[in-house]
Amino acid sequence: MSVVISRNTPIPTKKSKTYVTTRDNQSYMSLNVFQGERSRSTNNHLLGKFGISGIPLAPKGFSEIGVCLEIDANGILTVTRRYY
Repeated sequence: MSVVISRNTPIPTKKSKTYVTTRDNQSYMSLNVFQGERSRSTNNHLLGKFGISGIPLAPKGFSEIGVCLEIDANGILTVTRRYY
């Protein structure tokens, strides 16, 4: 689990984080987005699950996947993939 947007961050805001593959030739990654501050994700509120496909095949740790989380002035969360 990693924190992308910290507590009390003023909105609107837009934050990005880069992840890498954990398996050789990984072409798909799932991303669960939670709201909360507990150290265990099961104790936080699941906002949504997202699948990222089309990752270039490569040894683990080589392919980088950028994820951007944006919260607008109305509190609406948008999750997008960044391409490198």
